[in-house]
Amino acid sequence: MSNLHRTLFFLVLLPACATTHTSESSVPQEGAAYGFSNPAPWDGPIAPDRPSFGVGTRAIPVGRFQAEVGYTIADDSDVTVHSLPNTLVRIGVAPGIEARISTPGLIFAERAEDGFGDFLVGARFEVQRQDGAVPELSIQPSISLPTGDASGTDSFNPEVFVPMSWSIDDATSVLANVGLQVRTLDVDRQTDLVLSTSALVSRTLSDQVSAFAEYFAVYPERVTGQHSLDFGAAYNWTPDLQIDAAVGFGLNDAATDLFLTFGASSRF
Repeated sequence: MSNLHRTLFFLVLLPACATTHTSESSVPQEGAAYGFSNPAPWDGPIAPDRPSFGVGTRAIPVGRFQAEVGYTIADDSDVTVHSLPNTLVRIGVAPGIEARISTPGLIFAERAEDGFGDFLVGARFEVQRQDGAVPELSIQPSISLPTGDASGTDSFNPEVFVPMSWSIDDATSVLANVGLQVRTLDVDRQTDLVLSTSALVSRTLSDQVSAFAEYFAVYPERVTGQHSLDFGAAYNWTPDLQIDAAVGFGLNDAATDLFLTFGASSRF
């Protein structure tokens, strides 16, 4: 896989992520910062899916609408790829269920034609709350639609993520993900399975600030697995508006060398 194709693959696979929900007994006090895997009450401050790799467990409340946008730069050896506006729209449609639609937006790189990434449509279903060591868990099925011209595929590609979370205390949470994607590339018309895993620790630093550290790995079926680390922070400007930034780097030659993302999320 060339550096350009590997970086484009990273941008297309990279979800806008992560937030969770836990039992009422471990919900932080009103005014705490939320986001990443930090639990928030149903009517509490916004808890976006940005900007980590792993996806969260909580669906947004019924009747609420949430928009999350960002800009990502990924550098891999001799190629730099930009994408914007990395967009995720979430709509609460029933208790514990949300509808989702996302796209990396415009993708442009040096020595390559500009283009748009595919749309991904799906849903999140909450399955269970945390009970001691048993994690909070949800299921997130999606399917990519061949609407873009920079994704390397013109097929409908399904995927499913199973996020799990644990609230350690009022300020610390752990999030883990296992995901499986079916992907058919135009270059050889072969269908591959892509396994992804992630583990994240988040910490509330003040009433408005959260931070996280995360390890994630992507295992395409026919090429070397990609291992990465990223670190990020978010600031709750208001209860319904959050801004964020994250930076990460690859741990092996197969992974994207360096990536940076920053964005904002708003709830209506």
